[in-house]
Parts: sequence; C-alpha cells; structure tokens
Amino acid sequence: MTDTSGMLLERESPLATLAEYARDARQGDGRLVLVAGEAGVGKSTLVEQLAQDLPDARWSWGICDGLFTPRPLGPLFDLGGKLLELCRARAGREELFGALQGQLSEPGTLDVVVIEDVHWADEATVDLLRFLGRRLRNAAVLLIATYRDEGLTAADPLRLALGDLARQRSTRRIGLAPLSAEAVRVLADGSGLEAAALYRLTGGNPFYVTEVIQAGTGEVPASARDAVLAHATRLSSESRDLLDAAALTGTRVELRLMESVTSCPPSAVDELLASGLLAGDGGWLRFRHEIARLAVQQSVAAHRSGVIHARILAALRSLGCDDDHLDWAVGDDLDTVDGVDLVRRHPTAIAFRTFSKIAGLAGLRMGYVIARPVCIDLRNRLRAPYNVNRLAQVAALAALEDTEHLERTRAVVLAERPRLRAALAERGAPSPPSQANFLLVKVGDRATPLRAALARAGILVRDGAAVGFPGHLRIAIGTREQNDRLLAAWDRALAA
Repeated sequence: MTDTSGMLLERESPLATLAEYARDARQGDGRLVLVAGEAGVGKSTLVEQLAQDLPDARWSWGICDGLFTPRPLGPLFDLGGKLLELCRARAGREELFGALQGQLSEPGTLDVVVIEDVHWADEATVDLLRFLGRRLRNAAVLLIATYRDEGLTAADPLRLALGDLARQRSTRRIGLAPLSAEAVRVLADGSGLEAAALYRLTGGNPFYVTEVIQAGTGEVPASARDAVLAHATRLSSESRDLLDAAALTGTRVELRLMESVTSCPPSAVDELLASGLLAGDGGWLRFRHEIARLAVQQSVAAHRSGVIHARILAALRSLGCDDDHLDWAVGDDLDTVDGVDLVRRHPTAIAFRTFSKIAGLAGLRMGYVIARPVCIDLRNRLRAPYNVNRLAQVAALAALEDTEHLERTRAVVLAERPRLRAALAERGAPSPPSQANFLLVKVGDRATPLRAALARAGILVRDGAAVGFPGHLRIAIGTREQNDRLLAAWDRALAA
C-alpha cells in the first residue's frame, strides 16, 4: 500500500497563500484569514501544517465547542495567560477584548491566533472577531478563523459578521474544496479499494476517505457513522423524520416527494439544509456525501424503515403513469401521456404497463414497470417473493420480443376502433373518443339485458357500473370478424 502519511494532497496552493499572509503580518500588515470548508475537509490539518512551517511564531489556539449552550467567549479560556485569569474573574467584554489586543501587540515576534469552528461561536465570540478584524492593520498578527460554510443561513450571526469583515482591508478568505477523484485514487493506491467507488462514497471528503481506507472496507466505518449521527442528533424530530425518509429514498430526492412522505413543514427543510447534511438543488434535496446517506439509512430501525418505504412507494406511485393503453393512441390524441417520457424527466416517476392488453396475456395477470433504479429497488423491497412464476416470465419475454405480433395487433385495433364506435352509435349506443383498446358505450337501462344476451352468444363485455359508470358497457375491440359477430348478436338482442 502506498505510504500516504504526511501527504497533504491538493492543499499546496492554500498553504502557500497562508504562508504569504503570514509574511505580510510579520511585516506589520496584520491579517484576518477566514478558512472555510465542509466538515472533514481538512481545515485544521491545513493550519497545523502551517504551524509546523512557522516554528518561530508565537501560536495561540482557541476552540468553539459545539455545545447546546455555548460558553460565552469560550476560545479566550484556551488562549491562556492573563486572559485566562480575567475570564475566570468574569471580567467584562471590553476588558477582555482590550487585554487580548494588548497581548497581541507585544513586539518581537509574529503572533498567530487560531480560533477553530467559529460556526459554533456564541455571539460574543463573533463580536470578538469583528473587534480584532478592525484593529489588525498595523499589528504583527495573523488571526485565523476556521468554520464550516455548508448550510450557513443568511440570518446566521456569523454570516452577518462575515459580511462586515469582508469590507476590512486586513481580511482574506481561503476556501477548501473536497479532494478530486485523482487525489482519492492516490490515497487509495494499494488499499484494495476501488478508487472510483471510494470517491462516489465519500465525495472526496478527506475525513471520510481516510476513515474508509483505514477500515479497509467499502462500507461505512464506525467512526464516520458516529460523526454523521452525532450531527443528525442535533436535528428536531420533524427534520430527523425528513432526513430518514430522504436517506431511504436516494442520494437526490424531490422535495415534493418528501413533503408527500413526511408532511414536513418548511422550517424542517430549512433546519436540515442548515445542518449541512443535505443541500438544496432547485426543487430537489441531495446528500452531500453518499456515505452520510448510508449512515443515516442504516440507523433507521427495521420496523420504521418498512413503514417509511411503504409511504415512499405510495408517493412514487402517485407520480406514476399507467401506460397500459398508450399503444393504442394515435394522431391528435392530445391527452395521451407517455410514462416513459415522464420517467426520463422525473427521476421519481414510475410508468406501469401490462401484458394483458396488446400482448393478449390477460390470463397471466402480469405486468412491468419502467423506472429509475432507486424506484425499482424500493418496489423490490416491498413485493412478495416469487410473485411471478417462471412460465409467466417466459411468456412475457417472448411477447416483448415478438414485435411483429404487437404491431399487427395495434394496427387491427386502430383500424377497428372508429368503425365499431360508429356502428354502435348508429344503433343508439354512443361512446366518447377512446385512446384505449375498448369503448365505453352508453346504453342506459339496457345494460343488464344486453350484457346477458351477449354472454349467451359467447361474447363477454363488462358492466360499466363496476368501474363507476352505471348504464354503460365496456366493450373490447377485436378483429373485424369478432366485431361483426358482436354487432350481429347486438342486433338480435335488440330485436328480441
């Protein structure tokens, strides 16, 4: 396995930029550097590397903790010295800010102050950044603040502070992106893991990549799972329900579908986006990393996942299209909807088709669906085992391959449909235009006796009352000979 210890892949440019800002600060042109990136992208690792490169600087480190109730000015407790004494003595904000400024103004060396995880900072710490950002211009100080930028809302106090600091001459920004597929390939070399699959799983996030490689498996390692679920634990119950449903659906899910599955309020969506686990993509939500989706998916208890899967399937079917009669639509049938086209345009749509109509295999009670793989997977989880016997499968495959029969049957129906409709209308049995292989004929109170008379002649038609149309008969369109036999039997029944 390739030795990648100590490797800082694709971080040469941001590290060189940080070193340049350090040189500026050493010459008395202070800098506030905002280092942003998603969780696990390597912000701390970058700064730690700079510390190794600048051993002669005076380093101070403060951390903002992700507590439910953050400690006011928590990072100042970590900086030590006189500041720690003042913090313990509960000194006022002005005194603390002034003491820090004085501590950083001591001549003789470059001061580097690092405040990590500012996205968890309390408002007082955010104000501290504003205070120092305006006073670094003539100081030999490099102030580095790291924070997660995924899911940062417009109303977040940190976002407002970032806007203010952007106008200061001393402020600089560095954004860290996930690793490229090539960098992941270098890290995975010799690990036995397929690099492309590793990249798809982790999205190039260095933390996830490292943990999966160390675990030596393409599955979700316990460390990554715990990190994801710790993040999810902070969510409200409504947002967590939405997160679970999204994880059980797929990497990218339609918001409309999720609203149907969970009835989630907009506030739950906002909270989930702010968490950084998911990102907005127009009318869709997507997991930033497949490994995070899998961690959430695997955490859903079996008794809950079954219920959620059933809701997802019901919602997916509501977007589906029954294409059973599409084979018979021609010309200006403007209301015709092509389910395959819907599937192409809407990844969560399902088109349902049957072999009962054009293939003439109604006795097998068999059909099929056309959908994206994630939808097929959901249906397979819920269907009963052995629901289609081997003989039916052989017949269905043969029907799909026999395109000559399908085209011949379609041509017969398209030719006979208008002729039969006109002939029945002449006999006082009108029907609306049809795009299917049947007519819904209006016969009023003659429905029952006509149906019985046709049955005695060996011709089966369906009572429209069974499908919500009393006083109607549903008549399948056959060959010309079959239709002529129906008309003859119809005439005999009327004459009786």
